[in-house]
Amino acid sequence: MRIFAANKEILNPCPSVSLRSAYFWSSVVPTEVVFMISQVELEHRIEQAYQLLESCRVCPREGGVNRLKDDKLGFCRSGLNPVIASVSPHHGEEPPLSGTKGSGTVFFTNCNLRCVYCQNYPISQMGNGTARTPGELACQMLWLQEQGCHNLNLVTP
Repeated sequence: MRIFAANKEILNPCPSVSLRSAYFWSSVVPTEVVFMISQVELEHRIEQAYQLLESCRVCPREGGVNRLKDDKLGFCRSGLNPVIASVSPHHGEEPPLSGTKGSGTVFFTNCNLRCVYCQNYPISQMGNGTARTPGELACQMLWLQEQGCHNLNLVTP
C-alpha cells in the first residue's frame, strides 16, 4: 500500500500495518485541524532534531555528548536511536485517557532523573528494552493506531 504526504508518494515502511492515512489522528481529528507540512519543512525539522544530538541538549542536563556517533553515552545512557521497553494498548489509566480501546503506550527506557523510588527501575535505570530506528518506532505507533487506541501516550520512565 502507498500513502501520499506533501504531494509525494511514499512506500509503506510498515508492510504489516495497513496505512489508512498519512496522519496518525486523521481518523479522529477533523480534517481542517490536521496540518500538512512541505517536504522541505519536514527535512528542516529533521535536521534541527539531529543537531540537538550532535552535542546533546535534549534534556535539561544538556550532557553535550555526540549521540550521532553512539560511541559515548551521556548521563541518561541514551544513544542515537530510542530504546523501547514496550508498545501496547494500555487500559489501566483513567477512563478519559484510555477510553474503551486503550491508550497507545510507548515506554522509553533510560531516565535522567535517577529517582531511587522509581516503580519502573528496570526500564528507567537498567535500560531494559530494544533499540529501534525512527522508522521502526513509527511502525509501532501506526500499529497502535490499527489496534484502535484513542491516543498516543509516550512514557518516559
